[in-house]
Amino acid sequence: MHNQNVVIALTTRDNDYQAEQSASATEVASRLGVKINVIYADNNAVNQCQQLVKIIQDRAQRPDAILVEPVGTPMYQVAKAAVAAGIGWAILNREADYIPELRQAGAVPVFAVSPKKSGGFRVNNWQPSLPKATFFISKALQPAAPQISAPRECFRPNPARSR
Repeated sequence: MHNQNVVIALTTRDNDYQAEQSASATEVASRLGVKINVIYADNNAVNQCQQLVKIIQDRAQRPDAILVEPVGTPMYQVAKAAVAAGIGWAILNREADYIPELRQAGAVPVFAVSPKKSGGFRVNNWQPSLPKATFFISKALQPAAPQISAPRECFRPNPARSR
């Protein structure tokens, strides 16, 4: 079975919320046997885009999914490149109007996780047929949002990546 490889792109190390997201994702990844790479943009949008483009273009190290909390814009071009490369894309704490378009363009998970006004989080554009990254992020965010969940059997490799 293909081991999952997920990149978590956060804004800065110097923020308690970002530190909690990283710690939670690391703990969940360890439990599930998922390899993660947490990267930080140092609150620099250009740096974050460059980091992600480099990761997307590196065929040898290409992840199964990228979960990003953008420093600036929702990064449409970077998201489009990730999906075209067969990499799942999740955007955290941000609305992104391009998600329906990218979901139609590829066979990988594309979704957003954003705060609800009533507290907690909601997963926008849920894809029950492609829930690998959805399950991972829902579990990684559970300390902050226990109402997000998905069944364990939803966490399975992308068949296109198991070559």
